[in-house]
Amino acid sequence: MRIRDSWSLIVALCAAGVAYGQDAPIGLPTLAIKDIGGQPAACLPAGEPPLEMLGVTVATLDGDWPPDEWAMVLQDGAKPIVLKAGECVSYRQALPGYKQEGADKPLKVGETYGFAIRRTNSLAHWAEGLHLGVFCIEQQPGGPRRYLAYVQHEDGSGSYPPCGRYIGWKPAADGIVPPGYPATVGQPGG
Repeated sequence: MRIRDSWSLIVALCAAGVAYGQDAPIGLPTLAIKDIGGQPAACLPAGEPPLEMLGVTVATLDGDWPPDEWAMVLQDGAKPIVLKAGECVSYRQALPGYKQEGADKPLKVGETYGFAIRRTNSLAHWAEGLHLGVFCIEQQPGGPRRYLAYVQHEDGSGSYPPCGRYIGWKPAADGIVPPGYPATVGQPGG
């Protein structure tokens, strides 16, 4: 399977689950979302083994390949960057040996995005080697943008940020119930 086909499949499967109210990917290794220099960044959490990057993308959860937002894909013959625990990749970061894909449209306040990094040598199954962070963008009038992460819990529930929308995870008991959450999910008779 070619790199382009692999990314297309990942985007399509993630989007299909969200669009049809099914669970967003559960159980994938997660990326920590941070703000670095005013841009969203995805960081490999502590305890994760080093990650040879095949590609990285920021895209809406219901987008296509190539994304409207941003992606970088390892060029043939180039040496992959190895991301270590605690290290990050920022949105729109230039990466030596990688080629930009997509339209490079700016991210929008109020939207939800996935930040995905795919490991090299992991083309057998669409989820193998995929690390994912989901975030939305919040901005108060006159204030800076904030990149707020969705947090998935081991029980399959998720903590939604204030700017978030329903992405298929049952809201955590101590968190926000996002717009679009079907009230009958998880309730008797639902």
